[in-house]
Amino acid sequence: MNEPITENMWKLLDVPNRYRAVDQELAEGSGPNTLEFLQGFYEKAYERIHPNIREEAFVVFHDAFELKAWKEFLTRREYQGNVILDTHQYLMTAEALGCKQTLNGYIEYIQENFAADIAEVQQYVPVVVGEWSLFNAYIMDSCKKEGVLMPESKKHFYAQLANAQLVAWQEGSGYIYWNYKMLLDTVAEPQWMGWDC
Repeated sequence: MNEPITENMWKLLDVPNRYRAVDQELAEGSGPNTLEFLQGFYEKAYERIHPNIREEAFVVFHDAFELKAWKEFLTRREYQGNVILDTHQYLMTAEALGCKQTLNGYIEYIQENFAADIAEVQQYVPVVVGEWSLFNAYIMDSCKKEGVLMPESKKHFYAQLANAQLVAWQEGSGYIYWNYKMLLDTVAEPQWMGWDC
């Protein structure tokens, strides 16, 4: 299951307003998951999947944006050596949690939160950063205020963010850069208006 969401992230990102449902009637009653529901779902999925995969294969669970909430569940004997925890670490989430929107602010947050949290959880289960990117509000806001950032300034900023995140991801078992949909694909959608530089 990709990115199940709990109440913390539901509220933090204001999901119903930020990601408006195309079909409001069908979405009526939608809400966040609980960790208890997800754990039950994962237990059933594991029971069905694990007997049917090769010995060297893993079952991957997404952390529901609650990376440090899984210790008790994942340290159970049956999951040892058979499960990977997938986490998606985005600067957008860091910003919503109060990360300072400066190069130093991002780097500090990456080191003190992303790297530290992954290192902590990696001690009891393999962690893969299944999605991450360089998208951030600082660059978008700078483009809006100043027109267009000088290419070298922008390149330097992104390089520093990439390097800091790549160092953080070394605390885990792997990472995958998210590049499915470029911002240019979304600029016509109301929630992305003005984020087009």
